[in-house]
This record gives sequence, structure tokens and C-alpha cells, in this order.
Amino acid sequence: MRKSVSDFTQDALTCSLAADQLRRKATLEEQVRQFSTREASTCAQKELSRTSTDNVRVIERANEPTRGRRLRNYVGLGAIVFDAFTAFLAGLVKALSRTGFATPPRLGGLWDCQSSR
Repeated sequence: MRKSVSDFTQDALTCSLAADQLRRKATLEEQVRQFSTREASTCAQKELSRTSTDNVRVIERANEPTRGRRLRNYVGLGAIVFDAFTAFLAGLVKALSRTGFATPPRLGGLWDCQSSR
């Protein structure tokens, strides 16, 4: 019944291998739990995003128009109208701000000078 040194050494190696395998097993089980938790979380997020964007449906991809509309004509007409209005206001400001504006009394004095010649 006596065990030799080599038997003790072999038993010690067997115990350390068994302990190492138990640690590996525990580590792998923990990793499996973490992965399953992540997978469940990812599935839940996908399901939540799928239900929250259920009201948006792509019918046709957005693209730029191949032919331009005749918006250029409207913009040109608007520019002409704006220019005409600006010119009218500038002329009105110039006419009303003149100090030598022609009034009937002033013109009367001018006609008197011309008729005396």
C-alpha cells in the first residue's frame, strides 16, 4: 500500500490537470453565458428597431431628376419683376428728393423771363 514518489507525482499532475480542466470548463461556460446574453440583447435590439421603423417603407430609391423643370423661366421672370420694382422705387426716391422740383410758381418765373425776350 505504499505509494512511491512517482505515484505521488503522477497524482499531483492528474490533480493539477483536473483543476486546469475545471478552470477551462468554468471559463468556457462563462463565455457561453456572455455570448448568449449578447445574442439575446442583439436580437432584442433588432426586433425593437424593426418594430419602431415598421411605418417606413421604401417604395422607390431617391434620385436626382434627369430633366430639369422649367423653373428657370419663373426665376428669370421674378428677377425682371424685381428689377423693375427696384428701378421704379429708385426713380421715385430721386424724383421726390430733388430740391429743385418743378412747381407751378417756379415755372411761372421761368416763363416770365422767356416771354420778355
